Amino acid sequence: MKNVKWLLIFLLVFTLTSFGSKDGSVEGLRVGDIAPSFMLKTAHTENVINGMNEKKDLILLSFWASYDAPSRMLNARLGQIVHKTQDHYLDKQDKTKERKHRIELLSISFDTSKAVFEETLKMDQITSSESVLALRGSSEPIYRRYKLQKGFTNYLINTDGVIVAKNITAKDLESYL
Repeated sequence: MKNVKWLLIFLLVFTLTSFGSKDGSVEGLRVGDIAPSFMLKTAHTENVINGMNEKKDLILLSFWASYDAPSRMLNARLGQIVHKTQDHYLDKQDKTKERKHRIELLSISFDTSKAVFEETLKMDQITSSESVLALRGSSEPIYRRYKLQKGFTNYLINTDGVIVAKNITAKDLESYL
């Protein structure tokens, strides 16, 4: 009986360590995890977008909807900070304005109406090139992959696809950049 107990413990430990990643990174939604990849057909551009763009140092992935006031306000504020940072990064004459990171905003809305989405973009002064409307709302696979049924959130992701911050506030983003 004692041998069976040790055998079960050994098998449990072996099983848990066998399914881990070799470099310690796993796909998940916590800081340090590799962000889940996704493809999304958008209503706004009628294109399929890939969730990761390797041209920037950081991607701010922001989920929101016009009917969710806190996520909408935060998305608009984060967009302003990203634009300000991009402008400073491009200013090669004034080295004091140069930032540590180049950042891109990918803002995904789960609104159910294209007209409401487009009007919200105008009101919040968000550019349509960085914002997309998920065609199927909460039926989109990305909605489930990022567990948005628990509430909208945002993720700061580096070029390796690793989540470096989650639920980042405007003040946190400014200090990070």
